[in-house]
Amino acid sequence: MESTKEIKQKIDEMIASERWAEAYKLVNQILALDPENGGFIKQKNKIENEVKRHNERAIVSELNNLEKLLKEGKYEEYLGKIAPLQTYINDFPIIGDKIVAAKKMMDASYQDKRNAVIKDLEKEVKEKGETLDFEKTLTKLDQFTTSNFDIAHINSLKQKVKQIWIGKLLKENDGLLNSQKYEDTIIFLLKLKKIDSENQKVLNLITKTKNRYQEYRIESQKDFIFKTIEEIKTLYIKKSYDSAIQLCERILLIDEKNVIAMNYAAKSLVKANKESEKQIYQQIKENYLKIKQNSPLKGNLVKI
Repeated sequence: MESTKEIKQKIDEMIASERWAEAYKLVNQILALDPENGGFIKQKNKIENEVKRHNERAIVSELNNLEKLLKEGKYEEYLGKIAPLQTYINDFPIIGDKIVAAKKMMDASYQDKRNAVIKDLEKEVKEKGETLDFEKTLTKLDQFTTSNFDIAHINSLKQKVKQIWIGKLLKENDGLLNSQKYEDTIIFLLKLKKIDSENQKVLNLITKTKNRYQEYRIESQKDFIFKTIEEIKTLYIKKSYDSAIQLCERILLIDEKNVIAMNYAAKSLVKANKESEKQIYQQIKENYLKIKQNSPLKGNLVKI
């Protein structure tokens, strides 16, 4: 069995040959049996200090080697290679500082690149105007809205692109807009609304076209409306309220603001409900009398 002196000497030899892991394991085994042994405690402290100094030299050397990547702007590669050193961050806080600095540099670099792309897009929008590839440009701009970029700036440029695009389409379809093809016009305008749901010009044109369509339908159906209203008046006098209501609804499908049709529809509905109530009351009365006539108590009841 080895003596304490021989074990200490063995540990010293391991330290001298930089076999720190073996030395540390052995010294801990001894201290587990004799935790108050000052000699072995000194050796343990020495091993820890030597390892720390060695790691510090290695880390400093590695950090110096990685500096080249930073100078070349290879920030992602730098962060990937420095990541394994994070396990030593408690003893060497400089590692954390380096990581934070590299991330800031990478963000700044990305910001510069994004700024350059946006400037190019702004220039392209200005120079190409109506010949711009609108969908492709908007797709590019949409990518920036999810990258913590200046959202207000991006949205402003998107709005400009949409405005140019809609202006071009309106100009190309001027004939349709001034025709009586109201349904086709509304479908076209709704497509423009999908491009920009807040474009006031498009919204105004939709309202204007719907109003023109409504006026056109009323004008083209004015004979039908006149004849139908006369028929409604006759049905109302004859108390055919359900039929009158149906004809009112037909007129209101054409002219939703027709006052005469609305009034007769309302009056007919009130009258129809009253008639219905009368019929229900009469039915209840008849059923009651029938039950009374057929009652088994009939003739056996005494009246005084």
